[in-house]
Amino acid sequence: MPGAGTFSIGDGSHISHHVLMAAGGGISIGRDCAISSGVVFYSVTNKRAQFGQRLADLAPEKAPITIGDHVHVGANATILPGVVVGDYAVIGAGAVVTRDVAPGAIVVGVPAHPVKEK
Repeated sequence: MPGAGTFSIGDGSHISHHVLMAAGGGISIGRDCAISSGVVFYSVTNKRAQFGQRLADLAPEKAPITIGDHVHVGANATILPGVVVGDYAVIGAGAVVTRDVAPGAIVVGVPAHPVKEK
């Protein structure tokens, strides 16, 4: 599990261009992964303000993102806080991953849902 504000990447992994990593909650990418262009990782989000609440009183919520080994993330996908992606999973282009992805699963869509599981 990555620590708050840390980023790690395993041997043999490749990150393409125009990838955004909001790593306040921590991001860990395993070995031999392929991260396509335009992917966004958000490990930190802002809380929604309630009526009468001061914005200065809102601390961001942080939750680590963990990407397993041999994972492929398609172009323009978004991975939200707290998600764990299992080994050998594939995240389709443009998918928005809001919950954990099982090892070997292929997920697509908004929100991402499995189309095939190993």
